[in-house]
Amino acid sequence: MLLRATLLSFTLLLAQPGTAAPLTILAEEWPPFVYLNALDQPAGMAVDIVQQLQQRTGDTAPMQLKPWDQANALLHSQPDHMMFTLGDTDDNRRDFTQLGPIMIASVTAYSLSRHAAALASLPAARLAGESTVTAQDSIAEAAALEAGFRPHRTRDREQGLRLLLANRVRLWVEANTAVAPLLRFTGTQAQAIAPVSTLSSLPLYLSFSRGTAPDTVRRWQRALEGMLQDGSYLAIHLRWLPLEDPVEQVALHSHDPALAPPATLPGEPPSDASGTAPALP
Repeated sequence: MLLRATLLSFTLLLAQPGTAAPLTILAEEWPPFVYLNALDQPAGMAVDIVQQLQQRTGDTAPMQLKPWDQANALLHSQPDHMMFTLGDTDDNRRDFTQLGPIMIASVTAYSLSRHAAALASLPAARLAGESTVTAQDSIAEAAALEAGFRPHRTRDREQGLRLLLANRVRLWVEANTAVAPLLRFTGTQAQAIAPVSTLSSLPLYLSFSRGTAPDTVRRWQRALEGMLQDGSYLAIHLRWLPLEDPVEQVALHSHDPALAPPATLPGEPPSDASGTAPALP
């Protein structure tokens, strides 16, 4: 009888509103944002951010690195799942609750620092005519061609950086994710080069599956806002993307009525209909 009563009480407790299920955390390998290090442990800029958020939220389940198709299927079919990092696209805003951005993936044209101001002042057509280098068959090359550049192609990213440092070209086009590791590998100070023009960019978000407990999402939102306020986010950003501007404000995009922004008071500007929630001042 005592055992039956205990089991019944436990069942009722789990059924009570506000008792959120554990959050399953998914990711796909995408160096240098997410990868497995020499110890076969998740590492990277996005991993550093999410691990800090886990400490603040108490959602400490191990990260599960899965192939894209498996992770995507789980995110579409199971509640209480979160995947990082997904782009800010119409499809993702429709299918998931998105919190962020936690970083911006971009393709950028870089120059030597002493030339950056003059190059940045050029009209787009003039800038595209400057001598430019980028790695062959890369996303950077595709972005450069789409923006009207006619870049010299190199066999790899390192060669492009070395040509810029030797002042043999005016611009080096590369994905921002690759710049800091290449600077470290070549022993180059971050101040030696500077961004001139962003050719393409994609904000990257934490994406929560439909049916994830609103309390869970809000807990992660507060934790991320806290990281922006206390400088812990900035410290991670500077370690991985020292030449890029950091994220300064986050938003929550959701179709869940429970995550709708609060009603505004008379005289206040209306909240974003998608559920935008700016970081605290």
